[in-house]
Amino acid sequence: MTPTPLKNSTLLDLNIILPDDEENPIEATGKVIWQTKISSTSYETGVMINGINNSDKKRFMEFVFDQMSKIVTK
Repeated sequence: MTPTPLKNSTLLDLNIILPDDEENPIEATGKVIWQTKISSTSYETGVMINGINNSDKKRFMEFVFDQMSKIVTK
């Protein structure tokens, strides 16, 4: 989510904070690939991650798969 519109292909430096490890954010780079305005002050934003170190990638993927398994089992 972003409070303002961003153009497609905008490059971003990302700090992804996982709920179980707020003191150790994942650092990555990414590029905006789509946006949808959902309110007057909020834009849902799709970002393609194109730079992340292997240990952060592993942590991120473990989090994503954990979240997916919670949805599937409900």
